[in-house]
Amino acid sequence: MTLLRELRLDLPLDRFLALPLLALVVGAAMFVEPAAGQTAQPPRYPAYPSETPAKFETAAASFDYVRRDVMIPMRDGVKLHTGAMG
Repeated sequence: MTLLRELRLDLPLDRFLALPLLALVVGAAMFVEPAAGQTAQPPRYPAYPSETPAKFETAAASFDYVRRDVMIPMRDGVKLHTGAMG
């Protein structure tokens, strides 16, 4: 308390120590290990095969439109990336 009087700080003691105390608590929380219940669990059914095929191809030939990527210039000089279908 005498240090505060010597420095003539008008801040109360709790405001003066709040930021370093908060930094200490946050810094200590960073080094705490997670509880055992919060660790990653192995998958439940690892023997099941994947439903995703090894090679996936889209069927774009059956679509009745053509998609184009267009860059539209704006008034401020920036180009707007747009997908146009027609």
